[in-house]
Order: sequence, then C-alpha cells, then structure tokens
Amino acid sequence: MNLGTLKIHNKNIFAPMDMYSDSAFRQLCLDYGASYCFTELTSTAGFVRKAETFKRKVDLKTEVGLQFISNNKNELKESIRIVKDNEFYDNLENVKSIDLNLGCPSIKMMEQNMGSALLNQPHLIRELFQTMKKHSHLPISAKIRLATNSKHKKQSQPYLRIAKIAKEEGLDFITIHGRTAGQMYEGDVDIEATKEVKEKVDIPLIGNGNIFDKRSAKEFDFCDAIMIGRQALKDPFIFGELKGKEYDFEREKIKCIKNYLIYAKKFDTGFQHIKIHLQSLLKGLEGRKDIIRELTHTKTVNDINELLKTEL
Repeated sequence: MNLGTLKIHNKNIFAPMDMYSDSAFRQLCLDYGASYCFTELTSTAGFVRKAETFKRKVDLKTEVGLQFISNNKNELKESIRIVKDNEFYDNLENVKSIDLNLGCPSIKMMEQNMGSALLNQPHLIRELFQTMKKHSHLPISAKIRLATNSKHKKQSQPYLRIAKIAKEEGLDFITIHGRTAGQMYEGDVDIEATKEVKEKVDIPLIGNGNIFDKRSAKEFDFCDAIMIGRQALKDPFIFGELKGKEYDFEREKIKCIKNYLIYAKKFDTGFQHIKIHLQSLLKGLEGRKDIIRELTHTKTVNDINELLKTEL
C-alpha cells in the first residue's frame, strides 16, 4: 500500500517520540510488524550546523522517516539538501521520507515558535510546505495537532485548513494527533475532527492518539494508516497484536527487554535511551516496581546489566 509515493506494507506505524525513537527500539517495533517508523524530532537549526555532538544524536541506523522541527524555510531547505547530498551525517541513505513536526506541544518548543505554535500561522506553514516540495527528492509529510487550544480549534479549525494547504502544496500524506496542544497527552481524542479531514480533503491520512489495542485501532478504520506511540513504548508487540497474533504478556515483555538490549548494543544506543526504554518496558510486570526505581539511579550500561542480571 502507498501513502502518496511512500510504500508501506501495512497500516501500522511507530510514531516519532522524543528521546524514544532510537534505532534499537525502531527495530524492535519493525520485528513485531510495524511497517514504518520515524526518528524523534530533529531541529533544522542543529542539523545545518553539523556539530559532532549533534551528529551523535541523529540516529539513522534503520530505514526511517526523518522528522524535522523548524520554523525557518532556509534551514529546512539546507537540511533537505544535506540529506539529498548524503553529507556529514551517517546512514543518510536510510532516510526514506521527510516529515515536518507541527504538533509538538512542549512549552519549550512553542516558546521558540515551533511545533504546535505554527498551527495558527498558515502562511508560514504554506512556505515550509512549498520548500519541502521544491527541494525534497523523497516523499514529504507533516504531523499536526488539531489546534493550539479548544477555542482555536472551534473558531478556526486549523487542522482542516492545514490539511487543505498540505494537499495544495503536494505533500504525500499528513498525520493528525487528535488533541490540541493544550491537552498535551491527556483527555479524549477527537476522532470526529480527524474524520472530518478525511471526508473533506483528498490526501492520505494517518490517525494518531490513544491507540492501545484492536478496539481503539478500529475507531480509525477510516484512515489510510494509524500511528502508535506511547502504547508501543510499554508493549512493542502491539504491532503483532494488531495483525492478529496473541502473546503471553509477561513472557513477551521479558523477550522485548532482552531483544532491545541486544539491538542497543548492536546500534550503540546511548545510555539515557536505554534507561528510559527499560523503565517503560518493565511497566506492567509483576514485582518489578523496585527495579524501575533502581534504574533511576544507574549511571552506566554496566550498572543496568548488573541490575537486570537476576531478573530476566
């Protein structure tokens, strides 16, 4: 199946998750049946500076969609050129699409006029989309939220306006997280607003928000694909469950942890990524709350291995 010109083999996609979408975890999701994954958000301001410290953060060791966060069309243009010319960063050949983050709700990003802050700036969004279309040799997309807050959503319907701009400017697809920025990750997802986009704008659409099992995934059947984030951090095998597979919960959780550690070693994943992933993966396992707390105090990968040696 296709999302515009991007080919995927099923509807289930792993989300761009800040601090969580490292190559090791993406590979784990792919093993369970995710058809595509994205990087965590990547600042174009940092990307174009090409500092060695930033280079280590750009994790492209598996095939992936590279998500940029930006409000500057010149930085976005230069970032796309760097990808196209395979310049400075390792494994750029693994980048299969370019995505623009218009949904990050963090105060830090919004104070810098990025992420969800752009939802009330359609003219700037159009310029950024035009830059992507003109300069990218890869499929292009954007991930948005419904609005900055409930009043903005009701009065302006920015989600609908931006979807129309995306269609007009030739984006291959868009992803909608069905909450406002003000909701952060809490409260109900407005599936009807996402459905409104599907009915009124002819562009491939990925639905996102509160998908945690088959039933919640089914609510997005009208979408071309679905995107799963936080649930996958706890249970990567949700991608297998959505394809009809059944698992013994505890056994599969432990398998996930072991395989993640194998991939983390293979891909030279950073310590902080490993620690927060293990804390998520251990959730729900009986009798492991103490280990989750103890992980907080670890300082090295060796500390983690020693802690888990008798537990797995």
